[in-house]
Amino acid sequence: TSKLTEVYEADFIAAPEGTKDAAYTFEGKTLQSAILDRSLELSSRIGIDKGSIQLDTLNNSIEYIRSNNEGLVNLTVVSRKIEPPTESGFGSDEVYRILSSAGGIFAGTNVYRCARVRRRFRRGFDESTGK
Repeated sequence: TSKLTEVYEADFIAAPEGTKDAAYTFEGKTLQSAILDRSLELSSRIGIDKGSIQLDTLNNSIEYIRSNNEGLVNLTVVSRKIEPPTESGFGSDEVYRILSSAGGIFAGTNVYRCARVRRRFRRGFDESTGK
């Protein structure tokens, strides 16, 4: 089978103070965790303006209107497992409920879909210091 490589922008922002497991200890130092900027990632992946993406952190959801104006899309996290940062890296395993238009001749009908997204970020080390 042929594998396609998806290329998109990603950036990390500091986790809000008070977030569960927002701080961790590495080599005796307390460090602040970072979280993925989901608006930037989504806008890069689907080619829409980052400002048109609405985040609802209380309900763990993201909403946007598709660039071809086929209606609103709502992504809601229904399950999330976080792998805390270690020397080898960190990651997450999430299940999303997706509400969107069925498209085509059924464009006026909304459907639910489900997607599982697993991410793993490896820690890069500086060649001179090894850290």
